[in-house]
Amino acid sequence: MSRIRVFFFFIAGVFATLLSAQTSFDVISVTGIAKVQRSDKKTWEKISAGTRIFDNDLVETFFQTKLTLTFEQNNMVILGSNSKALLNISKRSAQDSGSIVNLTLFGGGIFTKAVSKTHVSIYTANAVGDMDSGSVSTVADTKSGETGFQSLGGRIYVRNIAQQKGKELRSGMTTMILPNKEPTAPLYITHRHLAVLKLFFGEEYIESQMKESGIEPTNEIGSGTRHSLSHHLVSDANNKADQGMYKSQFNPDRIYGIILEDRNKDTRFYAPIRKPSYAGDNRIALNLSTDFGFYDGKSKPSYTISPAVNFKPVSAALRFTIAKDFNDEIKHGFDTPSGLLDKIDHIKIGKDSTYLYAGSLTDYTLGYGLIVSNFTNEDPREIFHPLGIKGQLQLLEMNFKAFLSDVLNPRIGGVHFSIEPSLYSLGLGYYFDFDQYTGSSDLVNPRYFDLPKAESPVPDPDKDISNAHIYEINFASDLINHHTLRVRLAFELAQKLLDGNDGMLIRFPTVDFDFNHVGAGLSFLTESGRLISNQFGSQYLLNRYRLKSNRSGDGDTLITQNNYLSKDRLTFGMQLFLRANPIKGLDIDFNYKQDIFGRDQIRLIQTDSTGDSSMDVSGNFSYSLVCRFNNKLVPFIKYGELYIQQFHGMIYPFSGGYGTSWGFEYGGHLMTKQLFLNTAIVIGAKSLYVDNAKYLNNKVDLDDRLFEVYAGLQIGLL
Repeated sequence: MSRIRVFFFFIAGVFATLLSAQTSFDVISVTGIAKVQRSDKKTWEKISAGTRIFDNDLVETFFQTKLTLTFEQNNMVILGSNSKALLNISKRSAQDSGSIVNLTLFGGGIFTKAVSKTHVSIYTANAVGDMDSGSVSTVADTKSGETGFQSLGGRIYVRNIAQQKGKELRSGMTTMILPNKEPTAPLYITHRHLAVLKLFFGEEYIESQMKESGIEPTNEIGSGTRHSLSHHLVSDANNKADQGMYKSQFNPDRIYGIILEDRNKDTRFYAPIRKPSYAGDNRIALNLSTDFGFYDGKSKPSYTISPAVNFKPVSAALRFTIAKDFNDEIKHGFDTPSGLLDKIDHIKIGKDSTYLYAGSLTDYTLGYGLIVSNFTNEDPREIFHPLGIKGQLQLLEMNFKAFLSDVLNPRIGGVHFSIEPSLYSLGLGYYFDFDQYTGSSDLVNPRYFDLPKAESPVPDPDKDISNAHIYEINFASDLINHHTLRVRLAFELAQKLLDGNDGMLIRFPTVDFDFNHVGAGLSFLTESGRLISNQFGSQYLLNRYRLKSNRSGDGDTLITQNNYLSKDRLTFGMQLFLRANPIKGLDIDFNYKQDIFGRDQIRLIQTDSTGDSSMDVSGNFSYSLVCRFNNKLVPFIKYGELYIQQFHGMIYPFSGGYGTSWGFEYGGHLMTKQLFLNTAIVIGAKSLYVDNAKYLNNKVDLDDRLFEVYAGLQIGLL
């Protein structure tokens, strides 16, 4: 009988051991400090090799710690430094062998290798990953929940935790999941990804998995210096650790930064080259520049000194300008409010996502640019520039933007709200110019000429209102979002408010393709009444108000951008655009709009507005061609740009054509890198038409040509 009891207890012990092995994790090694909080206790226990982690135990690692666990047969989990995870493990069922493992990562990084008889689910605050076999590293930011997955073997299905649709991540690929967004298009794992993963999870396991899966990391597409960046990240972390500084060796930003940088800069899609404000990253800089304007056979020089400081998140610069006006008098700007505000070049508080800015506004666009597109508040006829304001507030997937063209004359501005919860976006905007007759007839600090006063103006500004109160709705959605191809469909609508809602724009459909460093698209545009596309554009201040002098003495005609159009106007056209990065460091951006049909476009203003008639103008067009380049193409160039553009070439004025209208402009800009003594060279030129005060005939004449050339130095002091 005693032998039977011994045998029974032996079998029970073996069964219990096997059952326990199937429902627990075994710690095989720990480097640094790691602790566990048992599911039935409130205290924390120190983890050492041989410790067993059971279902629903909470595990945390600390500075310079790597914790390695195994479960089932050859399945493995590694927690990196400063990571926290809840571990769950259970049997599949009585009939099926193997286990189900759920890993909830609260923050930090976890590497998981599933080989046999298991299903693994990895949860973060923002994402879910599921796999039956393979190897994957997961990185999660504690605060935002942003999650990155890197597949080092097999396949893993990843998705946003709040959505059903996801992506299958193949071996050698990486993706990122932002709050309320679908996974980004997968990218190939690079040498820099690999270097950082080795640091956090151990070179042995990462290297062996790469070899086992046959993964060859790719080279970064950018300049060669980027290879050294991952080396510096690794060495810098080790150096600081050697000095005894308590700094997280595991920093999600390092991996996020790599993923985002590769997505934005090394992407296979078109990537625009942005114009920088400064050639260097100096905290204190000094800008010296001179500008010569040539108009109507005369030259008007201008000289500027601008000291700047940059202590992020705050940057600011002053501007002191002296220039000759149209009477050849020296103007310094200390005697007028606008001249005093011109002394503020800019003040910016905040980061790119959330900021407040005061200064000159250039190339400012809201939404997809149907109404506000590359707007500037700088008037080339003026010596001094108005002080504008713009701001942005980003809260998760919501984005608020607003601008005001001139704080002294707050007549032009707008607000835009957008939300982008997933692969689609929705925007709503309101833009205004309270009265286009006001504030335009008097140039405050005229450089080339002074505008004469309108005599017996027609139409009567008190009776013929010319304003712009516009609302805009835009919607866009990704039809295809793959790492080699993106297809986007967009709809935009804008309509004037007040005064009979006398204008509407519809741009639909817009189909945008992005592949192999090329972006191309086509859209169809319908315009009606006194609202026009690109309403607030780069030359709005020039076209906002124009005076046509009546030599016969029957009254001068007031022409604004909107009253010049007929209420019965109707056009239909198409818009083509092509953007490309044919080689590294080169960005070509081409846009062309052509009206196919046009009716009653121009309003013929008579002395008595009740007798106004309209005129058909066919074939109105707009185009822009911009070529940008940087140091990846020419080593000593920080940024360069050549451009030519023309907007509404057959309307402003109606006698215009290619190269001869108020909206025609061409020019270039060049900024070198800091070449000597932290000094960079800046040069540029531009040419455009400005209606000459001698004629004011609403026609483009040779004397209307304005040519400006400028040159300067940017000196980094600190």
